Amino acid sequence: MRTKYSYMIRCVYFLLILSFVHSSNVMAQFPSLQTTIDKKNILIGEPFNIHLSATFPIADYRLHLPVFPDSLAHFEKLDQSKPDTIRDKELITVQQTIRFTSFDSGAWNTPSLPVNFDPVKDDTTYNQWIDSFLVNVNYAVPDSSGQLRDIKPIRNVSLPSEWWKYTMIAVGVLVFLLGIWWWFKKRRKKNPLLSAKDQLSALEEALLAIKQLEQLNLQQRADIKIFHTRLSFIFRQYISRRLQKNMLGNTSYDVLIHLSNDGFEQDRLREIAIALRTGDAVKFAKYLPAEEDSRRCKEMIIAAIQFLSNHSTKSS
Repeated sequence: MRTKYSYMIRCVYFLLILSFVHSSNVMAQFPSLQTTIDKKNILIGEPFNIHLSATFPIADYRLHLPVFPDSLAHFEKLDQSKPDTIRDKELITVQQTIRFTSFDSGAWNTPSLPVNFDPVKDDTTYNQWIDSFLVNVNYAVPDSSGQLRDIKPIRNVSLPSEWWKYTMIAVGVLVFLLGIWWWFKKRRKKNPLLSAKDQLSALEEALLAIKQLEQLNLQQRADIKIFHTRLSFIFRQYISRRLQKNMLGNTSYDVLIHLSNDGFEQDRLREIAIALRTGDAVKFAKYLPAEEDSRRCKEMIIAAIQFLSNHSTKSS
């Protein structure tokens, strides 16, 4: 009989142990929430942090952290960090820090909002509330020592000398002017027409300028336009120097009328008209003459300039 009772007692003891282990596992898997605060006494406008830490089995729950509004009773939210996740086997810990301040003096409780744990296999939401802390908001402590402090005299601030800045500006201006002078000097050396312009006669200047046009490629659109524009300018410039009258701004028609009034031969006048009108067509109508036609225009202008140099006009 004693053996029977002893056996039953051992069975009951074994069942109690199994129940305790099971309940311990269940409790270990239940969600938990911890709330901490770093300061409970602050000055007006001084920030403090509330730290949240939620631990739960990731396979059983889904966490929903609260979103704090920017303005609460007696408190202002300054910042809310992104949740930080830490995994430990089947458990997960989510941490978040919310930064507050207060501009109301006194003792106030921090806001308490729910943290939701939604079961994966159940519709019942498990809620835990964030702990509320009593925060004392005080003004700055006044100086009660009564000690008198001397007012320091005004000190003269010595300004650093900036002579080197003005020196650098002067050197920069000088280098710039020397660069411009060197560029013009080099350009005059490259262009014999510019360097010898004041020393050449009107005829020599015109023929030299026309000779330089041979460097242009009369099969390229851009060079064709430059060729005829320059050729017309050279002829007008020669007439201006030859007749001592500015003809650079005159139209081709005006130039031809002026030459006709000066007794220019009609045949020669017709050739000049062909050259000038071809240049106008190239410049204004985007006409592209053949290379042979462009060279013929050049020869017409050369012949006209040479003829005019030996022709005694009414103006001369």
